[in-house]
Amino acid sequence: MTYQINIFTIIVTYNAMPWVDRCLGSLRQSTIAATTVVVDNGSTDGSIAYIKTHYPEVVVLEQKKNSGFGQGNNAGIRYALEHGCSHVLLLNQDAWIESDMPEKLLHYADTDSLLSPVHLNGKGVALDTNFKNNSVIRGGWQHLLHNDPLLDKTSGRYETREINAACWLLPASTIRMIGGFNPLFYHYGEDINYLHRLRYNHIPVYFVTSSYVYHDRENRKPAEVDYSKVYRELLLIYTNINHNTFTNHLKSVRYLAGLTHRALKSKKIHILRYYFSALNELRRKKSEITASRNKEKSTGTHWL
Repeated sequence: MTYQINIFTIIVTYNAMPWVDRCLGSLRQSTIAATTVVVDNGSTDGSIAYIKTHYPEVVVLEQKKNSGFGQGNNAGIRYALEHGCSHVLLLNQDAWIESDMPEKLLHYADTDSLLSPVHLNGKGVALDTNFKNNSVIRGGWQHLLHNDPLLDKTSGRYETREINAACWLLPASTIRMIGGFNPLFYHYGEDINYLHRLRYNHIPVYFVTSSYVYHDRENRKPAEVDYSKVYRELLLIYTNINHNTFTNHLKSVRYLAGLTHRALKSKKIHILRYYFSALNELRRKKSEITASRNKEKSTGTHWL
C-alpha cells in the first residue's frame, strides 16, 4: 500500500462497564497503532470516568443525548475524518479483538472494500450466531464449512453480503463516497442499510479468516417480534436503493406472508397489527424516505 496507515477505532458506548477492560485492553495490545475514540451516549454507570482514569490515551466524545448506535458512530467517524484517518475500525462496546486482527485485515485491504474478521462468541469456542447464519460466502460457499474459519482450515478473504457492524474496517475513501449511517435508523438496521448502499456502489464486503473478534452476546434472549422489529424490517425494505419502489412493495407483501405464517404458527395473531401500523407510519414518512433514497444514490459524506 502506498498510503500512510492511520486507523481510528470508533466505539459507541452506553453503560459499557462490564466490557471496558476487555475491549480497550485488547486495543492496547494491537500490533498496529491506532487512535481509539469512545463516543458515549450518556452512560450512568461510571464507565466514562473509569476510561478517562485508566485509559487516558482514549479520545472521549460525550454526547448530550443518546442518539443511537448509528449517529454515535457518525460522530466518531466525523472526528476521524477531520484528523486524517486512512481507515476507520468500528467496534462494539461488548467486543474485543485479538492483537494481530487489525494487521491481518490490513494485509487484505484495498481502497474501497469493507473488511471484517471472523466473529466468535464471547467465550471464543464457537462462531457468533449471527455471523454463522448471515455471513454466507458468495459463490460456492457450500465448499467451505462454517466452522472452518474457526479451526484455521482456511486462509484469505471471502466475499459475503452481510456482516454485522460489531467489527468493520472501512477505508476513508469509501466513507467519503458512501457517507455515514442513515439517521432514519435509531438502533439496529443501520448496518444492513449501509451494506445495501455498498452493494449499490459495487463495493465488496469480505471477512478475513485467521483474524478474530469476540462478541459477548450469546446469553441474550432471542428478540421477540414487536412493533419496532416489524417497523425496522419494513424500513429496510423501502430504503433499499438496489430495488425500485414496485419491487419493494412486492417484498413488503412477501414479508407480510412470512409474518402471517409466523403469527398463525405461534398463535400470536396480534403481531399482524404491527405490520399495518408500521406500514401506515412509513406512508406518513414517504417524502422523507424518498429524499433518503435519492441521497443514498448519490456520492458524498452524507450525514457526517
